Amino acid sequence: MDRAACKMAMFRPSAELREYASGGPPPPVSGTHSEVVMSIVEAMQSEHGIEVPCLGRIAVIPVTGKKPKLIFHGAEELNHVLDAV
Repeated sequence: MDRAACKMAMFRPSAELREYASGGPPPPVSGTHSEVVMSIVEAMQSEHGIEVPCLGRIAVIPVTGKKPKLIFHGAEELNHVLDAV
């Protein structure tokens, strides 16, 4: 599947999210959407990451000898909106 780079130049995960991706404890999440956010955070750890409709694909990619990378590929809908900005 061809993916365009998202106009959001950087996806900068929090220190807590990076620690979780490296095998640490889950990041603290609260608020109205906390259950959904935790589902996304946990699904990022799966082999293929998670595809969030209208947002994009988020995944943890293992890197030999280094900490894993967290990646974000913007969905076509998101890129289209950001192109108009």
